[in-house]
Amino acid sequence: MVVSVEIGGVLERKLRRLAELGLYASVAEAVREAVRQMLQNMDLRSLALDMYVNRGATLHYAAEFADETFRGFIDYMLDRGVTPSIGGVVPEDYARVDGEVLVVDALTAFTLYTSDIASLIPQLSSKGVLVEAPRAVESQIHLLDAWRIRRGFSPIPRLHMVDLKISDEEPREAPITPLEASILAYAEREGVSLLSDDYRLRSRAREIGVRSYSSLSLITTYMDVYGSPPQGLAEMIISARAVPLLIPLGALEAWGVA
Repeated sequence: MVVSVEIGGVLERKLRRLAELGLYASVAEAVREAVRQMLQNMDLRSLALDMYVNRGATLHYAAEFADETFRGFIDYMLDRGVTPSIGGVVPEDYARVDGEVLVVDALTAFTLYTSDIASLIPQLSSKGVLVEAPRAVESQIHLLDAWRIRRGFSPIPRLHMVDLKISDEEPREAPITPLEASILAYAEREGVSLLSDDYRLRSRAREIGVRSYSSLSLITTYMDVYGSPPQGLAEMIISARAVPLLIPLGALEAWGVA
């Protein structure tokens, strides 16, 4: 997105003289540098936290604004006594998925791989549950898989990648990222379901008629399909809570571990 800025008077003359002195290639470059310096001097994490707490932003939207990784921004939130609304909240979030195509967002790629729930995906795919990811998060998934391998976990077969058109424009109807907006548009257009651990993104999806689940639904689905809990369920729950994903008592009761 290109933003036009009108600058006149003394300020414009000073910028032009800076360019003439060779300090900047152009007035436009001087303005861009001024904006960069302004942003560097701001407490973007604090502003992002306000967006998340008071303005309904998704966690991805806030973390992106703060220029933080998911882990870095979640840790920042927890240090300030704010628990992110990620994981399961209502029974629909951890319900069984029946032979559906699921598309994941960037946050959920992070939660799936760091909680080890991603290890269920290959086994569920043989039962008709296909998990897709936008190609825009492919490099993130490679890094997450490398993180798993360094910690002794088995690598996860690559998710099915889909090419999505991502707009440069900020969505105006809700504080979500352009990537999240493109995922919702894809799910609505293709009739696939959303797999997201961000409760706010799930709520947005349901408002437009897109079925949505949290990653906890993969555990429920595995148990219903195979008739027994996945190997290492207790450790999986502990790692999910460490993210920290919200795991309702109803989900634990359904899994027989309450």
